[in-house]
Amino acid sequence: TSSTSTSSGMTDTSSSTGTSPDCIPTDLTGPKGDECGVFVDPGGGNDANPGTLAAPKKSFANGLAALTAGKILYLCEGTVPDMAGPILPAGTQVIGGLDCGDFKKKQGARTTIAPDQGQIGMRFADGAGKTEVRGLSIAVTADILPGSSAIGIIIGDVEVDLQEVDVVVGDVMFGQFSFTPMDD
Repeated sequence: TSSTSTSSGMTDTSSSTGTSPDCIPTDLTGPKGDECGVFVDPGGGNDANPGTLAAPKKSFANGLAALTAGKILYLCEGTVPDMAGPILPAGTQVIGGLDCGDFKKKQGARTTIAPDQGQIGMRFADGAGKTEVRGLSIAVTADILPGSSAIGIIIGDVEVDLQEVDVVVGDVMFGQFSFTPMDD
């Protein structure tokens, strides 16, 4: 098993994308209100909900689909049910590891993205605009078929800022052995 982690403390209340500091959760306060973004609670949400503080969505995919430009996707602590790893458009902001009651930052907490076996953990789409992700654990299990891949993240032609993000990729099987053809 391999693991990578980046960290910068998460006490910074600013965002390089110009988001209001009132929308960045700290250990003392959650986002100021629904106007900041879309809220996801994997344990108590419902994808039929509007994604507000009082009525959060359940899945990352449905939260992301409801997100509008300039807003943040807030994920409370837990494992988010998604069959395939999400594809984040350029310029997206995601903040995970939050308390499910008030969406305040929980020190050391992560929201786990755990796609189905053999799926890529998370993809960052090409485009203009910085993509920011905080407080996630991306946990990928390998497919059981020989030669299949286990990929944690794929970053396209986009600027990405990962803070307090763990990428864990399970053990993989050896693929089929091959050789490089030689010219005679």
